[in-house]
Amino acid sequence: METFEEKVFFLKQLIELAKIDGILHDKEIDFLSLIAEDFGIDKTTYYKLYTDEIEKVQVNFTDRIIQLYRLILVMQCDGNWHEKEVNKINEIGLLMGLDPNGIAILLAKVKADGTKDITPEFMIKTFFNQLN
Repeated sequence: METFEEKVFFLKQLIELAKIDGILHDKEIDFLSLIAEDFGIDKTTYYKLYTDEIEKVQVNFTDRIIQLYRLILVMQCDGNWHEKEVNKINEIGLLMGLDPNGIAILLAKVKADGTKDITPEFMIKTFFNQLN
């Protein structure tokens, strides 16, 4: 991820996912705040993302896969896999041009085993076919 606009766009996606089940949990807010800090997004910009609309940004393939994984991490913050969250992750993944089979494999792996075995190698293998 290179530009500030990309970081803001990704954070907005994460916030929208956290809000989709109608409950914004403290763990989700804490996680999102940490991501904003890691991205170098100031508090004013961060809080505005909860209400403001932003423009869509084009990002590279690797960053799209990383963002998909971040979305899954946000979904897991509250300990529930809400159907609306899963649907939204699938929708965002498809809008980002990611392979639906890769998305399904990643979701199934995280649901079954948690995030401990999700390595860069696993991610590359999961989405490699899409590059061919």
